[in-house]
Amino acid sequence: MEIEFVKTNAYWDDMLAPYKRQNDPTTLIFLLDFPEAIRLTAAWPFVPLCYQMDQSKEILQEFLDSKFEDKNEGAVWKRLWGGTIINTKMLGVMSRLSYDRTVEVLETLQHARLIFPDNTIHDQARKVLSTYIGNRLRTSL
Repeated sequence: MEIEFVKTNAYWDDMLAPYKRQNDPTTLIFLLDFPEAIRLTAAWPFVPLCYQMDQSKEILQEFLDSKFEDKNEGAVWKRLWGGTIINTKMLGVMSRLSYDRTVEVLETLQHARLIFPDNTIHDQARKVLSTYIGNRLRTSL
């Protein structure tokens, strides 16, 4: 059976909403004083992604339903990322990181739920990024 890939997944808004609403400021420690994570987070929205077609709404909804019943949040999160094809080489180039370091930092940001498989960034991470950029601009002008 051949796997089909698409450029967008129409169900991300519904499927990622519970994760985007989570508000745990302790995860921001993975960005603060970590320039590699800052650079990768900044590059994340610009890296083209592809998704496997088997990421159907029905399959993902089953996982989301079980999340709230079984509290199996880790399995749901893993499944959401499972069909996402990331151009890790491009992400590394944009972040100025080696391939291995790109993978390490990417996994850290994924596990901390600071980046999402729809190319978006958690609102709290976006605020840290904006502050970081603002501070860098002030000191370099």
